[in-house]
Amino acid sequence: MDPVAILTGFATGLVKGVFTRAAVGAAGAANAGELQATIHGAGLLADASRSGVAEVRDVMVNATRDGLQRDGARVYIQQVGERFNVVVMGERGLVMNLKTISEKSLTRLAKRYGYEHLLP
Repeated sequence: MDPVAILTGFATGLVKGVFTRAAVGAAGAANAGELQATIHGAGLLADASRSGVAEVRDVMVNATRDGLQRDGARVYIQQVGERFNVVVMGERGLVMNLKTISEKSLTRLAKRYGYEHLLP
């Protein structure tokens, strides 16, 4: 199986059928009703402590900053008060989603993955 899981048919059933709305264009969707995620990204979506599918879409649509990191993946940052939600979309779909992280954590990640130019 290709290491890209289409969330509407993800094999574990944890996120199966979640996307019924049109996907965000920049999400790398195969067509308007699907959002792609790497296996890693799909697993993160199933983790209740991270941003869920609706929150991922919200971060992408309402990002306060977005741009490319060093490897070419698109980073969406949404500031919520003094904390940040972060979504990283690679060419094969969702790679990472983080919910309400501190500015210090955001700074460390930005330095590690090369998106310091997006920091507040």
